[in-house]
Amino acid sequence: MSDTLDHSGLPEDDLLAAELALGVLEGAERITAVQRAARDRAFALLVEAWEQRLAPWAAEIREVSPPPEVWDRISSALPAQTRRNGLWHSLNFWRGLSFAAGASHERAALRGAFFDGNTYDDLAKRMNVPLGTMKSWIRRAMIKLKACLEQ
Repeated sequence: MSDTLDHSGLPEDDLLAAELALGVLEGAERITAVQRAARDRAFALLVEAWEQRLAPWAAEIREVSPPPEVWDRISSALPAQTRRNGLWHSLNFWRGLSFAAGASHERAALRGAFFDGNTYDDLAKRMNVPLGTMKSWIRRAMIKLKACLEQ
């Protein structure tokens, strides 16, 4: 690859693929190129070829951390975080709800063993599964319930 600024010899598709690979396209032009790469295999291969050609240069670029004032500007531009009360804003409520929405067979096994007083063997026979499977279901359900309660 030469260090020339004259790219007039490149086909238009090749130039567009190179610009996409370099990340210099913006706005609608970038969106159009990305969409084209998604639907046009030949164009996607051109972009990939350019990414491979440019990869060694990217490896030579050292990482630069932004100055602290940039982070301050970002923080000041974010909306203030307010604490919300109530059920809909309770993390424990949503975790519990996710447990309740989990595997129904595990929930039923856990309920049967600990709230209805059934033995593992009775539950396995009732649900027509091997005893080992029943024990696994109950164990998984207990682990999920514990995780919900601890967080």
